[in-house]
Amino acid sequence: YSEEFPYRTTATDYPIRIGPLSPNAVALAEDYPSSLMGSWTVGEIYGGRVERFLEGIFETNSSIRVKSLAVLSPNKFAVAYNDESTFPGPGIIRLVRPYDSSIIGIAREDGTAGETIAVTLFAKGAISDSHQGLKPGMHYYGHADGSVTTSSDGVRLGVSVSPAEILLDPR
Repeated sequence: YSEEFPYRTTATDYPIRIGPLSPNAVALAEDYPSSLMGSWTVGEIYGGRVERFLEGIFETNSSIRVKSLAVLSPNKFAVAYNDESTFPGPGIIRLVRPYDSSIIGIAREDGTAGETIAVTLFAKGAISDSHQGLKPGMHYYGHADGSVTTSSDGVRLGVSVSPAEILLDPR
């Protein structure tokens, strides 16, 4: 047996498809459990464990079923799925390029759904310097509410280099 890398802590009967992007990253596609949309996740291996790094939606139709995932390059994969809202539903292939953006936006304040908050744009690999109380050497993650924490269930931003600065991941 090899190492076990938990992906989801709750039971699911939704299909999950996986493919290797690189020696340290995997791509996953699934029927998103909470809203039945199609989602993708790139998990990267850091320190012997898989962390969610990037996430996105590839289909907003609530009646899809993921069939397969094919990695085309370290920066591109295809997801094949069926639209089951009609019968017979068409088969669809979507290309996903998770690393295409060279810019990342970091919220300057926490917020709630629908609220407008200030965001600062940074080039990936730059230093975000508007934080407080960070622990140097810790990995930090951005969350949908605008918060930046060490909880790995958000989007990985980078590593803290001082109590006020995060060195943003270059990916």
